[in-house]
Amino acid sequence: MYKQRMESMPLVLSFRGSLPPVKRDEKRKEEKQNIRRVLHEQLNRVPKKPYNTLFRDCDLYRVHVVGGFKFHPLICKHKFYPRRGCELQIEILSNDPFGAIYSNGDLDNRLKTLFDALCLPRKEQLPLDQLEDGEGPFWVLLSDDQLITDLRITQHVLHEPMPGPSWVDLKLKVKIKDAYGV
Repeated sequence: MYKQRMESMPLVLSFRGSLPPVKRDEKRKEEKQNIRRVLHEQLNRVPKKPYNTLFRDCDLYRVHVVGGFKFHPLICKHKFYPRRGCELQIEILSNDPFGAIYSNGDLDNRLKTLFDALCLPRKEQLPLDQLEDGEGPFWVLLSDDQLITDLRITQHVLHEPMPGPSWVDLKLKVKIKDAYGV
């Protein structure tokens, strides 16, 4: 029996803020960029960890210039890792015990906001914005959301006041995979 070798690194990211749904007339460029900035601060530390084994092949992490930004996706396809991907476990904490992710914008449109923020953006997806200190290169989790191989979403009640109806506390557990089952 053939067994595939799987390398993985658990990574936990967090975001606390507004997660509004994407609507046809509102692309949420500023909100997505805000989420990217929060996650960049966390992703920027990953390559600097001494136990990190993901950065053996620096060609794998080439910079992608989009607008005035130089983006660096942590997880991307590469000729040496054609089956690279990740599992995502998303924990959504909000005030509403029943359907908060539905009543404040349907789930798929709120997740679209999140997935777009996790990925390398296209130029038209960026707001008219400038680089801030420490954003060169600007780290994002994925080069493309097609690299998400497994997804699990749970919601819990957070018993504290939040500033708005689309406000959430997200925990993203990421398992990076260099190979996954057929």
